[in-house]
Amino acid sequence: MIRGAARVYAISASSRLTLAAAGALDATTVGLLPIPVDIEALTPAPDELWLARLEPPTLAFVGRADDPRKNLPLLLEALPLIRTRIPGTRLRLIGRPPSRVPDGVDVLGEVGSIAEVLREAALLVLPSWQEGFGIVAAEALACGVPVVTTPSGGPEQLVRDSSGGRVLSGFEAEELAETVSALLGDVATLTRMRAAGREYVVREHSPERFRFLLADALHAVDDA
Repeated sequence: MIRGAARVYAISASSRLTLAAAGALDATTVGLLPIPVDIEALTPAPDELWLARLEPPTLAFVGRADDPRKNLPLLLEALPLIRTRIPGTRLRLIGRPPSRVPDGVDVLGEVGSIAEVLREAALLVLPSWQEGFGIVAAEALACGVPVVTTPSGGPEQLVRDSSGGRVLSGFEAEELAETVSALLGDVATLTRMRAAGREYVVREHSPERFRFLLADALHAVDDA
């Protein structure tokens, strides 16, 4: 079915490879249509307010705790190690909560505005096993919040290309704790990531750019 399509598009470099493999296609023939982000609603907090919130810092996790792909247990395992290194650090869980919540965790559940919650975080942590794109990573970067992610697919290129965070080498709690703690102790690097991530998302994931790329894609289909 995929091989019969006039044009094939994916939402990330990772999903491009997966889609090409599933359809026995040459990956270079699969186009990219990056998911747009509402850059008008998802804006950073003022620098001075965000910096003040780093003491003590708050980490954010967004997702369904009962979805094994989101791999929340990895972050919960790393949290005590982080709190040992950076006392007072708290984790906010946004979305469907787990049945048990350890010390240092605040459960927000479903929220009306993801932007308001993200703006208050020092870092977004994405411990997923697999993500096609990882829209919450782009939303966090738009809000000026650096991202620490596992090598889960979609978010990897976003975080690397934007210089807006760190991609772990694997799925170990110690590496996650060490990476998060090092960033929380380096305000200058966090500040650079904050600006770089926002700039990248505005440039690459604005609704205007998506409409432009989609129009090109539709023209390509018409011409095929």
